[in-house]
Amino acid sequence: MAKVPTCVAVVASLLDDDIQACTVSSLTSFDIEDPGVLIVLKNNSRTMQSIKQSKNFSASILSDNQVALANQFAAKEKDLDVDRGQYFENLSQFSIPYLKSCKGIVFCELAKIEELKHASIVFGRVIGILNLETDSPLIYSNRKFFTLGQSLT
Repeated sequence: MAKVPTCVAVVASLLDDDIQACTVSSLTSFDIEDPGVLIVLKNNSRTMQSIKQSKNFSASILSDNQVALANQFAAKEKDLDVDRGQYFENLSQFSIPYLKSCKGIVFCELAKIEELKHASIVFGRVIGILNLETDSPLIYSNRKFFTLGQSLT
């Protein structure tokens, strides 16, 4: 599955007034009539606990010039020593934190969590979308980052 290309996003939520965030490559849309997205998070992550508590999250889709940011928020949470306020707007109109600079943002209300053995599928109902940058999205495949190539159509 590592060779399947995916977009890269930073998922964020609030836990006791602190921003919790992590990099995901599992962002997928579903249900056109009632727009939703799903992500996969480790069961014991602080970001997962934050989403369970706050009942909402943002997914900030990264641009191809944000590899360093993707790596920074992919670090194990216990090792992450970063001023998250440096990167995030505190709250959106939906009271959900999001990255200050990215390709676009999807704001979600928690719809459902499907717990698996070590991770969970988090379903979010889309409540808002912001398109910010015109850069190409950051793509992850075979444990490397890429940008989109030429359009074929």
